[in-house]
Amino acid sequence: MLRIIAGKYIRRQLKTLPGLEVRPILSRIKKSLFDIMTPKLRGAMFLDLYAGSGSVGIEALSRGAKKAVFVDNNRRSVRIITQNLQLCGIRVPEEAEVLPRTVDPRLFIPYEFNIIFAGTPYHDDTGAFVKLGVNTVEIISVLKIFRPGAWVIVQHHDTEKLPGSVGTLALFRSERYGDTVLDFYRA
Repeated sequence: MLRIIAGKYIRRQLKTLPGLEVRPILSRIKKSLFDIMTPKLRGAMFLDLYAGSGSVGIEALSRGAKKAVFVDNNRRSVRIITQNLQLCGIRVPEEAEVLPRTVDPRLFIPYEFNIIFAGTPYHDDTGAFVKLGVNTVEIISVLKIFRPGAWVIVQHHDTEKLPGSVGTLALFRSERYGDTVLDFYRA
């Protein structure tokens, strides 16, 4: 069961897709992530890539982000994110937008962000292991959808090693939680 863990939507339960189609971020990882991000959240523009249920972006809004944009190419995920926004009473498009799109170099988002979180999938539709972290960092670097000093955080499997820098993005912190790694880049 997904819950918002702090802020104005604390304890709100969120819907998620059944089964293993979407891999929600574990509560302990989400808590650590937000403990690290807290100083940057107040009034931030937040981008949630591979948004799944939208729990990370909704948590950001709960803790003071100005606006969150959710990107996912799965129609069922888009529907769940929309329902979760409604459950929390989050105003669309003032506080949140949901974009049913693929994360690729042609992705158009008309905003610049203070924080970009990419919860990359570990497996594709067939169940095969995928390594999307490196591609995602490269795509974000090319799109230049971040403000100076922005953070880009990529969640990935520990078997995937991300580069120390890509374009104007430089790795400044890495946290490991079992087989999950959060790599923090600064623009």
